[in-house]
Amino acid sequence: MINQFKTNRVITMNLTVFYGTPLSKMVERGEFVPPSSKERLEEVRTLLETLETTERIIFDTTHPTNIIKIKGTLPEDQARLIHEVERFISKGIVFV
Repeated sequence: MINQFKTNRVITMNLTVFYGTPLSKMVERGEFVPPSSKERLEEVRTLLETLETTERIIFDTTHPTNIIKIKGTLPEDQARLIHEVERFISKGIVFV
């Protein structure tokens, strides 16, 4: 869907389950399972791999909820950003 819009910035934010919220109660009951660190990284990688643009777009994962902080300009930094995400995935780093 992002490929269909003309935008100059894509900022990602990971789902954060806050204690005491209805979502946290669903997690406690086993009704909702948040994505693992690896799954969240794979989601960022997939987003980067599927973004198609000839226009300059700032890609930014520096929001506090994200498990990695990367930033660059697409399309020129696309391969580098994908490589950075893959490096974290391959290391099997687990974030809480």
